[in-house]
Amino acid sequence: MSDVELQAINFGQYPLAGYVLHRPTLMRKFIPQEEEPEYKQFLLDPEQTFLSSLPTQFQATKLLAIQAAVSTHSLDEEYLPQLHSFLNNDREVTEMYERFSARLVEIEQTIKERNEDASLRNRCGAGIAPYELLIPSSAGPGVTGRGVPNSISN
Repeated sequence: MSDVELQAINFGQYPLAGYVLHRPTLMRKFIPQEEEPEYKQFLLDPEQTFLSSLPTQFQATKLLAIQAAVSTHSLDEEYLPQLHSFLNNDREVTEMYERFSARLVEIEQTIKERNEDASLRNRCGAGIAPYELLIPSSAGPGVTGRGVPNSISN
């Protein structure tokens, strides 16, 4: 698995699953099947069945701590558009880097446009967060859901 694939998996965990009711990472019981005695109660009060299936507070706290740890950008993280320390006076290298940086800006603009397009499925509405995972620019250290770190700084 590549570094970018790992980043896509790790950095999105807390923003997408940090609210346990939104996307529980663990359920303590299955949804009752028609032949089971709990099925009638499930039909009468599906919300209570769901709530009673959620992880305990202790379980949820442990999972959130793990998600926060793998989702957090470090203070000394270097991001792709910021990787200019390798540049020297070589004109060809500088031009390639500038083309690469311009392409990252285009990608970020495309993501922004898609996030604002209400006709695209799963892009807007109540409880649907805009896509920010691996947007080239970073909002800084911490759980931002943004930025593409340089693979050697992970």
